[in-house]
Amino acid sequence: MDLIGPIDPPSSKGRKYILCLVDQHTRWGEAVPLTSLSAKLQYGRQPQGPLSILKSTWTGKHNNLQLCTTPFSHYLEDLKCKLEKAAEQAKLVSTVRQEKIAYYHNLRSSDRVFKVGEKVIVLIPDATSKLFARWQGPATIIEKRNPHSFLVEMPDNSTKHIHQNKLRHYVASSNSVNVIYEEEFGQVETPPSATKESKFYVLNNLKIDNLNSYNLKVIKNLISKFKYIFTKPVQPARVGVHKIEIVANAVRRTTHCYSFPIAYRREMERQVQKLLDLNLIEPSEAEIAHPIVCVAKKDSSVRMWVDFRALNAVTRIPVFPMKDMQELIFITGSAHWLTSIDLLKGYWQIKMDEESKPLTAFTTQNYVYQWKTFPYGHPVHFKEK
Repeated sequence: MDLIGPIDPPSSKGRKYILCLVDQHTRWGEAVPLTSLSAKLQYGRQPQGPLSILKSTWTGKHNNLQLCTTPFSHYLEDLKCKLEKAAEQAKLVSTVRQEKIAYYHNLRSSDRVFKVGEKVIVLIPDATSKLFARWQGPATIIEKRNPHSFLVEMPDNSTKHIHQNKLRHYVASSNSVNVIYEEEFGQVETPPSATKESKFYVLNNLKIDNLNSYNLKVIKNLISKFKYIFTKPVQPARVGVHKIEIVANAVRRTTHCYSFPIAYRREMERQVQKLLDLNLIEPSEAEIAHPIVCVAKKDSSVRMWVDFRALNAVTRIPVFPMKDMQELIFITGSAHWLTSIDLLKGYWQIKMDEESKPLTAFTTQNYVYQWKTFPYGHPVHFKEK
């Protein structure tokens, strides 16, 4: 900020002073004309320069002024030595200060690593305004020019030399945006997919050629005798029902229903219809329903889960002794024959208690359903049954 005036002669409107202002951030200057000044100078001094000193000697203001008789060459040599010494001291101090400023500036910074051919997004000024910048891309890293700048190919096939501070890794968008914690769901059962080969064909073409003729005959007779067990669809077993017990004084909260990605809706409707055909779910009128989460698997198929985290938070978990796996291995280590049975959708073979069915309600795009069987996620109760 500076003030110029009084100006003689003044302007036609009587402006005799000019207030000069410069913005600290934008460096934009502005001049404001003033007719008068309400402020007064409190502290000030007249600057004394070479011309003012020469004028005072001519006017006789300084009669006893003694002029220096040192030769100009000696004066210049002395001035040169002083300037060199001041430059050395300034360089030493500036180096220390620069290192200190760089230390605090880089205290929380990290070096970004970009590889040639990697996709990035670039922060560049927008076409509408030079003061407004936005992330644009994806662009491709072509070359690394120096440790902190790269040559980038933009989407319009132009190339730009950009510092790493204006680059970010490009992450492709995904249709699934829900965070899933698999350990909170337990063992998840999914509707069986349709297969071309019938179950009778599979039973008649078992690959058990490693057995001798007698054992092969025994196994085939056993499977033929109980083939109705192996060929029927998922059905509840006669092992009792599962009852969900809520913790005393617990308040159930209404959960937020996620929106379904359009790419997964057809597959979700197919799986819900499959559950209805298997008589595993039924329409519900429950007051609180849990949301459905669709997750893409590695084989590009879709897994449909019900988010029961809110229900698990208020459910009482019974205590049941679980067998130690190492102990079971020691017990069966001396056996000659080991038989394992892979239960078809084991959780779905346990019926739900009538009072507990509304607690398992879940919402789809159009309807609300509840489970008639045990959905999943309770290995203690499954082992007990």
